[in-house]
Amino acid sequence: MEENLVSIITPAYNAGKTIREAIESVLNQTYQNWELLIVDDCSTDNTYEIINEFEDLRIRVFRHEKNMGAAIAWNTAFKHMQGRYVAFIDADDIWTDNKLSLQLRYMKKNNYEFTYTSYDWIDDNGLSLNKIIKAPKTQTYESFLKNTNMGNSTVIMDRKYINILPVQKVDMNWDGALRFPILKQGHTAHGMDEVCMHYRVNNNSVSSNKIKAAKGLWNLYKNILNIPFFPRCYYFGWYVFNSLKRYYLNI
Repeated sequence: MEENLVSIITPAYNAGKTIREAIESVLNQTYQNWELLIVDDCSTDNTYEIINEFEDLRIRVFRHEKNMGAAIAWNTAFKHMQGRYVAFIDADDIWTDNKLSLQLRYMKKNNYEFTYTSYDWIDDNGLSLNKIIKAPKTQTYESFLKNTNMGNSTVIMDRKYINILPVQKVDMNWDGALRFPILKQGHTAHGMDEVCMHYRVNNNSVSSNKIKAAKGLWNLYKNILNIPFFPRCYYFGWYVFNSLKRYYLNI
């Protein structure tokens, strides 16, 4: 793996309305030693055409012949990443220009191998919704079971210390399917206060459907993490409580 290279992973499915902004936010980074691995998951709109408008050689594009889901798209990218660091940006999110530089400096200064940041919400048109989701100071396996407050597009991990394994295919919560096993190994994720990502809230986003997200997490507890029923209820109750605080009470 290349020592200071950041491999950025983006799965994309029918993201023609937003993916240009996501890619441009990577191109605009003050830290420029990166590669962007975009996996088009058999989009039926103009996503693939938009991706290929960008001629930067650091952008590497892969295309599935059939729709496989975000977890499998991640796995495709994992096979080709070359950087020591792996970061994620969803096709409808936007990074701040100094996201990589700030976060890498934070990681190196503190010898952290797994970090994430605060983020805010924007609407379909990219306008601020005046809502900030603050990053918890730390997340362990135990705390993450209770509170999955970690924006996917804010995460950076150091592959020198963390082995990125293929993600099991799940209908929802594929980011949890990646992070839970890593945290379970004993790694601690560290949160950075700065807002480094704009999360797009829209009615068409899978993650905006909280009922499906909750069902996906329950199934992940049961089928991937093999948590028995009563502890599963305990962790799920905490997840619901923390989600309500985060999304509705601004706590």
